[in-house]
Amino acid sequence: MNLELSLEIIDDIAKLPLANNAMIHSDQGVHYTAKEYRKKVKGLNITQSMSRRRNCWDNAPMESFLGHMKDEMNFMEFNTFKEVYEAVENYMIYYN
Repeated sequence: MNLELSLEIIDDIAKLPLANNAMIHSDQGVHYTAKEYRKKVKGLNITQSMSRRRNCWDNAPMESFLGHMKDEMNFMEFNTFKEVYEAVENYMIYYN
């Protein structure tokens, strides 16, 4: 993981339809706390959330969701980002 990759991901997110209350969660890695990254996230009107130091409980629900999703989905069957996006969106509806 590095800043360049993190910025590319935010650029990809910018191309998607986002909810008014969109949120992005991460740990406190140097690439997520970088001024350039935070500025891009804020520019998209996305709320940035970070795990607190030495406290993983705020991230536990997301880790649980991602763990189940990875177990139940085969991402190798997708050919485009749009297919992945739609599959994840459908899984979120199913999971919740």
